[in-house]
Amino acid sequence: MDRAFIAQPFYNTYLKAMNKHFWEWLTEMKRNKRSFAPFNLKVGSGNLFEVVEGVKPKKGLFERGSNYARMDYVLSKTEPKVKALQPEPFLIELFSKATADLVQEKYNFG
Repeated sequence: MDRAFIAQPFYNTYLKAMNKHFWEWLTEMKRNKRSFAPFNLKVGSGNLFEVVEGVKPKKGLFERGSNYARMDYVLSKTEPKVKALQPEPFLIELFSKATADLVQEKYNFG
């Protein structure tokens, strides 16, 4: 993938729009009378893995990086395992596998 990929409709239109609507939906669920708020929507770069409400993430003793640096590390480690050739499915598969690995590592869910 290169910088031109970000200008393509898949990323610039569809993925950005889906992400925006997903965040709106999470916010709406939290505001409802019968609310549901599984995620801390106010996480930032300093507490990225505290995103699951009420669950403390594990910290590894020899963990490389923290927060976004950790995400970058896991993405880099996962990239060779991705089989997709086209940029769109490659991006989805990469983030899906890397996120699954991080969820297992940080929360032991899975």
